[in-house]
Amino acid sequence: MSNMVYIVSDDDMMLRQDIQPFLENEGFRAIFFKNFSLLYQAFKYKEGALVILNTNSDGFKIAAEVRQISNVPILLLTEQDLNENYVTGISIGVNTSLTMSANPQKLIAYIKALLFS
Repeated sequence: MSNMVYIVSDDDMMLRQDIQPFLENEGFRAIFFKNFSLLYQAFKYKEGALVILNTNSDGFKIAAEVRQISNVPILLLTEQDLNENYVTGISIGVNTSLTMSANPQKLIAYIKALLFS
């Protein structure tokens, strides 16, 4: 299984600074993309183990596009813990969602659950 976690985040440097060290400490390789086109090019080369999206970077649209080309687990990070975000995400193929304010240890726990369950 690949250890690459693909993350699509248009300009969220905080997301990168917050989670990249935790992912790498757990043996994952975090690779960031600014948009779906770049992610798609990477998928053609090598599919990642997991895709993390945020709703700031058209996360719902990108999740639907990822689901069309792969069954890779998708984790959506949302600004707010809204029922509509959860329902919309699940309906387009997102495996789970968390708020961006979730601590990195919780994010790692969700990633491991998605990958190793």
